[in-house]
Amino acid sequence: MNIALPSPSDNKDTVNNPAPVNNQAPKQHHNFVLIAAIYNRKSRLYTDNKFVLLINAPVGGPIEQTIFVANSSNATTTNTNAHHHFLATNFALTRAAPPNIFCKWTTFIAVFDSVEQPNKLQIGHGNGPSHQSVPVQFQLPYMERRVKVGTCFSPLFLAEHWQLVVLAIEIYRHYGIQLQVVYLMSAIEGVFEILQAYSSKEHIQLEPWASIEIDGQIDKEMNLELDWRNQATAHTDCLLKYGYAAEFLIVGDMDDILIPDDKEYYAEFIRNDYRHKKNAVALLYQRYTVDIITTRNSSKFSLFNALTSAKVAFYQPDDPKYVVNTSRAESLWIHWPVIIKPNTATRLVPSTEGRMLHFRNWHFLEDDNGILASENYMHRKVVNTSKICLLS
Repeated sequence: MNIALPSPSDNKDTVNNPAPVNNQAPKQHHNFVLIAAIYNRKSRLYTDNKFVLLINAPVGGPIEQTIFVANSSNATTTNTNAHHHFLATNFALTRAAPPNIFCKWTTFIAVFDSVEQPNKLQIGHGNGPSHQSVPVQFQLPYMERRVKVGTCFSPLFLAEHWQLVVLAIEIYRHYGIQLQVVYLMSAIEGVFEILQAYSSKEHIQLEPWASIEIDGQIDKEMNLELDWRNQATAHTDCLLKYGYAAEFLIVGDMDDILIPDDKEYYAEFIRNDYRHKKNAVALLYQRYTVDIITTRNSSKFSLFNALTSAKVAFYQPDDPKYVVNTSRAESLWIHWPVIIKPNTATRLVPSTEGRMLHFRNWHFLEDDNGILASENYMHRKVVNTSKICLLS
């Protein structure tokens, strides 16, 4: 959802005919992209009846100094009367991602009170007759099942390795993960069909993750100004939507697979939390690059054969990815949580107690006669990186 909120001095007709939301919009407009508005009747982090907005906006713009107004309302009808409840609340935006000098846009969140069971939400700014607001569609968090541990995968972009998709989902299923959230930007048809099949059987939750569009057009410059194709915003979106359903969420790319040390994730996470004074907001696991040999031929593909071919480079640890305690974090980034509860901290898990495998290097056989090709998953140069905000 793209929103341009006019300043109080603007003509009222601007609400009905808002200016385009882009980097060239007039300065008096508070331009941002509303990614999600989520109503939490219950939450593991907030008190009851809270709205959370997830937003992309320019860094250091006027929007960071603006006080907004949220109007939530509900209406109930009985046989004799109609009852309406209304609540107006001020709120400001909070940065939800770490500073990045290379990026002109970043992630924000806003949290404010709501009436119970709202059916309408409007946001705006200004007071009295100059107050302007726009209606906002909102969502409810995932409530279909409660689990101890779930996974949040970074948005898949140009996904073509169906072997990795199957391997990641099946490994997590093997270790008992019943809530796997896959964010999808783009994929070849075969990969998309596999994801749809898993989704239809409720083995995964498939979340579309589109590039930012302004007036129906993809704004290439704006999308290049967000960290790694807006990856951190997707992680926070997953936390906000699925954090109530899972006590812990494993956060990483599709090729980052956490292998439990004791064959069961929850016991390991609780044990590591207790070792850290029971205040760990996230457990950081070192990643180790894996070389794996498999086939492009689906009729000859074997998970067992692929995994037994794996060679792990334990001598070369990579930047860690993590598991987050959903009751202690408010926003997530690529390698660690950002907004966290007071008196909590991240803990780096020693490699002797747990590790994450980075299935990065894939070698494909042709008719089992030899190596056909070697590829690094998700590391192809698809754009000129000198013009893109890619920093992880």
